[in-house]
Amino acid sequence: MNYISSLDNLRVALKRHVLNQTHLTSTHVLQVAIVGLGSGPDYAQILTGINSESRTINPSEIASIASLSMDVVIIGPDVDPSAVQIIAAENVLSADGILIVASNATPQASPAQPHVTDVWQSPFGSSFETITTFRLGTTMAECPTDLTLALATPVQNSFPPDVPEEVEHGAGTLDCYEFLVDLHKHIEPRFYTEIGVEYGASLKLAQCPALGIDPAPQLSVPIAAQHLISYTTSDDYFRLADTSTMKAIDLCYIDGMHQIEFALKDFMNMERFCHAGSVVIVDDIYPAHPLQGERIRQSRYWTGDIWKIIPILQLHRPDLIVMPVDTDPTGSLMVLGLDPNNNVLWDHFDSIIDHAINTMTEVPESIIERTEKFDPQARLMKKIFKLIRKHRGKPSMAGALDDIRTLINKPKLRKARSR
Repeated sequence: MNYISSLDNLRVALKRHVLNQTHLTSTHVLQVAIVGLGSGPDYAQILTGINSESRTINPSEIASIASLSMDVVIIGPDVDPSAVQIIAAENVLSADGILIVASNATPQASPAQPHVTDVWQSPFGSSFETITTFRLGTTMAECPTDLTLALATPVQNSFPPDVPEEVEHGAGTLDCYEFLVDLHKHIEPRFYTEIGVEYGASLKLAQCPALGIDPAPQLSVPIAAQHLISYTTSDDYFRLADTSTMKAIDLCYIDGMHQIEFALKDFMNMERFCHAGSVVIVDDIYPAHPLQGERIRQSRYWTGDIWKIIPILQLHRPDLIVMPVDTDPTGSLMVLGLDPNNNVLWDHFDSIIDHAINTMTEVPESIIERTEKFDPQARLMKKIFKLIRKHRGKPSMAGALDDIRTLINKPKLRKARSR
């Protein structure tokens, strides 16, 4: 099992209660004990980005740790957080230590220990872990949540030298940027969002209020007064930052991390702010060579395993209109018929991602050959854009979506007319 959501939950707890405490993080080497049976998440990998020393132990071994020697104790979901286990963990914590427990219930701290408790449930199923954090002592400062890149997954910018020439190419009939230009022109969004701002060129296209989410953009163009940038990862923005600036989304562009768990979370989070007339575009869904579609970067042209979002949405969300678009260089997925109240992906996130990572290991030929593609220059696109713009926000939007479903099932309309 890939405990993606469990690792995310630990990141959230650490950012809320540990990384924002200067006495624990400035010049101090954080001492961390991870209590687990070996069948749960590999929490140690989360700590590699901070100045820490961690040890993973069995529940019976916690008594061997010196009293008051740990800054943080983490009890994983494969351990029963009994009263005895909680007391044992408290005994090894420093006077201002922090105990984080992931379980299916809310454990109780010892009444003898002064503490502050934070309890919340993970939004991701099927585990829906309850995360309980006990902050011992009375000197902990109430500080803003840490939104730095300290625990972020590193971006894969490097790749092996001497990659064969046949690997390094794209495909498509229209540049993905030009497709985005067409979308802005024809659907006239009232609010636009994007994940992955980079140089700011795509954000600049929006003639409406807009929000870009990127922890480290390399802006080469000025940002309009009505455009905002959240300098956070998308995970941190949706789980930890202030989302009050997020309005109902008409158009969204997702071009973030190139691994399926991030792309799917980005889609799920964005859909919460969408409506039936929204348009979501996911970039990089069509590797032109199998090597481009690997989870670990092996080439300059690299989509990662974002391609997996196509079969995932087709299988688990048949209510959506899923249209792979033949853009250059690595394809774009256009998704229509969004439903912010649909919980299917949230309820089954753990098993969906586990299957995607462990079973969907080879890029299908249908992805490489783009057998389901829609030509971005086909007249069909203009018809779709017109229907969205005309019926968006109206009761007639449901009928317009039915009309779009009828249109896309006509194979001849997928292609552009010969010139």
